[in-house]
Amino acid sequence: MMDPARASQAFFGGAGNPNPGVTRGLLDIPGWEGMTVTQAAQAVQLSAYPDYYAKWETSARAWLSELG
Repeated sequence: MMDPARASQAFFGGAGNPNPGVTRGLLDIPGWEGMTVTQAAQAVQLSAYPDYYAKWETSARAWLSELG
């Protein structure tokens, strides 16, 4: 997806899911709060490389801290 707003809505899902009944987002996955970042991302994205997200977690947390 090239539209950041739509991509975000699809990733998070729930009531704002632009593809209801077709895709599931993070908010549609029971227990996501107790998952690692990598497990949660994989639960949504269903990547062929399930551990790929792990290498970005430290950087993402640092960026989030900087951006507030």
